[in-house]
Amino acid sequence: MSMADFFEKTAKISGDAKSASNWLMGDISKIMKENAARVEDFKFTTEHLAELIKLINAGTISNNIGKKVIIDMFNTGKSPKTIINDKGLIQNSDGGAILEIVNKVLESNTKSIEDYKNGKTRAISFLVGKVMKETKGKANPQIVNKLINEEIKKC
Repeated sequence: MSMADFFEKTAKISGDAKSASNWLMGDISKIMKENAARVEDFKFTTEHLAELIKLINAGTISNNIGKKVIIDMFNTGKSPKTIINDKGLIQNSDGGAILEIVNKVLESNTKSIEDYKNGKTRAISFLVGKVMKETKGKANPQIVNKLINEEIKKC
């Protein structure tokens, strides 16, 4: 199968041609180059890549987690759901649970809150990074950003 055929099938199954193209031309091409691999060497299927795209689009996993999953798919041929379940990679979108971590991070980083209020907008990125580290990258970044901004306004 050619790369074009792989793309066409993935795009059709996933319903997202742009993401299929981005994955194939980006991360997958990089992996192929690093491993001197061809499309014929893929252990994963078009259905697997389409499933990964759907999981990211649904917010089940983040794009960053997807990058880790695609490497496992390439090496093992396992489906994304199997890899995600085996490794516990499902993204946390529970606002209440994330809020607890956000508040904990804000309490221990009052200087960053002060910096933000003094115009240093990069302090938000620092705080988001702290929350993501605390959750081992599993928190939904959009929810983290929203909650941090909301909570800082209360300070």
